[in-house]
Amino acid sequence: MESKNDKRSQLEGKGIIFIWGTIYDALAESVCREIIEANMESRVGCIQMLINSGGGSCQAGFSIIDMMEWSRILICTAGFGIVGSMATLIFIAGEKGRRVIKPGTAQGMAGFDIHPDQPAR
Repeated sequence: MESKNDKRSQLEGKGIIFIWGTIYDALAESVCREIIEANMESRVGCIQMLINSGGGSCQAGFSIIDMMEWSRILICTAGFGIVGSMATLIFIAGEKGRRVIKPGTAQGMAGFDIHPDQPAR
């Protein structure tokens, strides 16, 4: 029987990165490491970042955004559940035209609403 970590590793190997829960330093380090590895190995044409987070540390969030901007591989973002605060900034840092958010997702931050490039189906 495969463990959760084995299944997660398989998805990461296919260019799928999760931002689930509070954004904090250890999560940011893991996400940045995955982006670097994908770029070094050139194993995928697009990284799909799945976001379900109410936000978290600005320092951690901006390190993820910086790494997304550095990446040679397109980073597409998808929002599920909740995308708020710092998670909103990470979501909109995804490649223009390649951002989707599921209908019913709680979204936004003070003074902003997310208008995805295309609705999720």
